[in-house]
Amino acid sequence: MVPLTFMLGFRMTRGNRSLALCAAFLVAIDFMSVTLSRISMLDMVLAFWMMAGWYCAWRSLEESWNRMPGRWHWATMSALAFGVATACKWNGLFGALGACLAMQLFSGPAESGSRGRLVRWLAPPLVMALCLPLVYVLSYGPFFQLEGSLGAAAWQKILGFHRVMIEFRYDASQFQHRYLSHFWEWPLVLRPIWFHYQVENRWVSGIVAFGSIVFWWTALLYLLEVGLNALSRRDRAAGFLVLTWLCQWALWASSTTGGFIYYVLPGVPLLALATGLVLDDWLGSRGRWLAAVYLAVLSALFVAYYPFLTGLPASEDLFTVLFPPWAVRWR
Repeated sequence: MVPLTFMLGFRMTRGNRSLALCAAFLVAIDFMSVTLSRISMLDMVLAFWMMAGWYCAWRSLEESWNRMPGRWHWATMSALAFGVATACKWNGLFGALGACLAMQLFSGPAESGSRGRLVRWLAPPLVMALCLPLVYVLSYGPFFQLEGSLGAAAWQKILGFHRVMIEFRYDASQFQHRYLSHFWEWPLVLRPIWFHYQVENRWVSGIVAFGSIVFWWTALLYLLEVGLNALSRRDRAAGFLVLTWLCQWALWASSTTGGFIYYVLPGVPLLALATGLVLDDWLGSRGRWLAAVYLAVLSALFVAYYPFLTGLPASEDLFTVLFPPWAVRWR
């Protein structure tokens, strides 16, 4: 995800290497990204493929602006990437929706006539509708191999799996975890989730999934600023970031049972890119020292919290400082 963040930032800013490096660095030291990259959960794989899908969607937009023939090749690759993401977890569809809307709203001028406008609006969802389900079904290839058949019995089992998943998702009794939280709490880092915690002889070994407040809170403000720029300056890069981030997060409002903070992991690179856009403005307006201070603070916090992202033993005193008793929901 780190190089993908760099690649997307580099393309969005037409070769601004410092901005792209800054965004990639922010992803590399993001608390949640480090924690989730070290354990065997689907969310990091999901986030990678969603990021790949957004990158391909942006390349499709570039081709449309330059009237190049590869627009639909990139759109197809985006749909295939989101097919893999959705085969990991269904919220890959949230990212696919954002990419699809971006390719509709921010594409270059349509060809003259009603046919050109029709292609502009119908082609992206059609590509998604054809490619994404195909990859999703193909992901059950090993299951069909185990069943030894592509017959009705195998398909009935698959449909049964999906029925169980849907019933589980909307059964509130299944979501009684003490670290349960809701979509509006995730960007504000109100409820981290501890995967491991053990104390022995005043030494703490713990692994927690959450975001750095300094990064996430400021990034939300920067995303708002970027969104205003998208409206006032018709900045397509800014609009792309805001739209894709909102789709991968806000659609979780449809969940009636809540979830966990790491559900917004795919949005971290988008926050980093929005932050990179703002930091680049600081660098261009003699605010280089402010950008340096901001990055230095984030780096210092990463070093301080690193033991609790990776399970390294740390003193109980350090734990008390970084997770004070009054921050009850952080414990």
